[in-house]
Amino acid sequence: MIDTLSLAEDVVLLALDEGSGRLRSLPDRALDYALAGAFLAELTRAGHVSLEGEGVRIRKGDPPEDARMAAVFREVARQEPRSLAHVLSFLAAEGTELRERVVEDLVRKGVLEETEEAVLWVFHRTRYPAIDHRQEEIVRARLRRIILGGEEMEPSEEDVILVGLVHACQLEHLVLSEEELRGNREHIQALSRSHVISRTVFDTIQEIHRALLEIRTYSGW
Repeated sequence: MIDTLSLAEDVVLLALDEGSGRLRSLPDRALDYALAGAFLAELTRAGHVSLEGEGVRIRKGDPPEDARMAAVFREVARQEPRSLAHVLSFLAAEGTELRERVVEDLVRKGVLEETEEAVLWVFHRTRYPAIDHRQEEIVRARLRRIILGGEEMEPSEEDVILVGLVHACQLEHLVLSEEELRGNREHIQALSRSHVISRTVFDTIQEIHRALLEIRTYSGW
């Protein structure tokens, strides 16, 4: 029986094409910031840090038992100033390492497998195709339930953050039909902005996109 997946694992499962085992096309730095937000949300939920306005406070007590979470916790604890935006940016700078940690856990849990393929008979590229396709279906079903549940649905804090991180990565089209997307855009945006972590992640990604667009416009790319 597979362990319950973390927020970061849910996001990576959607970001990876389950057939090719490669990352889908995502907005610049989106997955880096989404994973940073997911790890920070996990630390918050476990009581190791707390969010106070736009700041992050380290809680007294033992560090996380999980070695990967403990490493992230130590990085957060070293940050000064410890504003939410600063902590997310710092963690996102380690986005490749965060992604590798999550993928390793998904391989260990039997959700993904690691394979090597030759490119031009010289270079080798690692792929992570899905073994257990049920896990991504569980994530998709959960997101559909949160978004389409109606007024009687009271999403948890973790549910809200998950929707926000998926929205920041522009992956909601994998969950909803075009008609459902059109009818729920405002609801998705409202959910995404209702928690400070997902709101900050989305706003930061938008700022990066605008900056890159300006650079490309002025440089003639």
